[in-house]
Amino acid sequence: IVTERFHGQQESFPEEVALHDLAPHCAIALAQLERQERRPLRHVSAWLERFSGSRNWRGRLAGGLFVAAAIGLVLATPTPFQISARGTLEPAERREVFARTDGIVRHVHVAHGDLVEVGQLLVEMEDPELELQASEVLGEIRTAQQRLQAVRAKRMNESVSELEPEDDLQLAAQQQQLLKQIEGLQQQQEILNRQVAELFVRSPIQGTVLSWDLAKRLQNRPVRRGHRLMSVADSDGPWDVQLWVRDQDIVHVVGEQQVADPLPVSFLLATDSSRSYTASIRNVSLISEGEDEPKVRVTARIDPEQTLSRRPGASVVANVECGRRRIAYIWLHELC
Repeated sequence: IVTERFHGQQESFPEEVALHDLAPHCAIALAQLERQERRPLRHVSAWLERFSGSRNWRGRLAGGLFVAAAIGLVLATPTPFQISARGTLEPAERREVFARTDGIVRHVHVAHGDLVEVGQLLVEMEDPELELQASEVLGEIRTAQQRLQAVRAKRMNESVSELEPEDDLQLAAQQQQLLKQIEGLQQQQEILNRQVAELFVRSPIQGTVLSWDLAKRLQNRPVRRGHRLMSVADSDGPWDVQLWVRDQDIVHVVGEQQVADPLPVSFLLATDSSRSYTASIRNVSLISEGEDEPKVRVTARIDPEQTLSRRPGASVVANVECGRRRIAYIWLHELC
């Protein structure tokens, strides 16, 4: 509270008592003003107050309507709609090599980065029980064959006059029985031989071994049928981008794919964000994977004429081109 005195008299100011009485009320007014200054959007509120109290309210109203119309026009303008996704760079021709039977790994013939041919031996396993069965069946076949040779020799060496008809019929029956037995044992031997052959794991394709520390992970270790042993990929062939699209966004990808096929994709390598590359979607999975945040696997084929660092498993950040949508929809579609 400021008071001014315009005369030079030194007598006491008669209104001092009244000023002391007004001080608490002024303090309340100042506190309310301070709170008013701190409230959010105070500038908007002040503008609205000046607008409502202005004499030129018609001009201001027209200006406001013009600004609102301009904003609405911008929000309604179609613009490219992109769905973001993350993924990895992978060779298109990649095979996982699995154990086809139970056994113990005795020899690993390849290492990470080795070039292999189709049918090349990768891993050698053994199954002592299977080998014992094969040996027993082979012994039974040899025994039956020896008995068959003995029966045939007896029928041929004995003269017709010296051999009784019943004995000849009995030898003939034994001969047929041995032939059937040998046939059954040979079929069993073929099955066992196929199982033994499955102990020798071979490369399904020509390519490069991608897995690390194979000898350390597999050597002299038991494996079960279906156990993944290693990965082999054709690094010189086509390459793909394996993307994971959120479950709520895949509807846009599938819908646009029905209109534009192939659907374009632009992506950046995590190790080099200075250059963008292109690909085309070639496959969309029919199932969602993951529990916390379900995602759908999308495979895109990289344009072959592009030159990029092709390292399997390299991280990428991609945008799937899903046509054009209004800006308002692009900003607000995730809230729906």
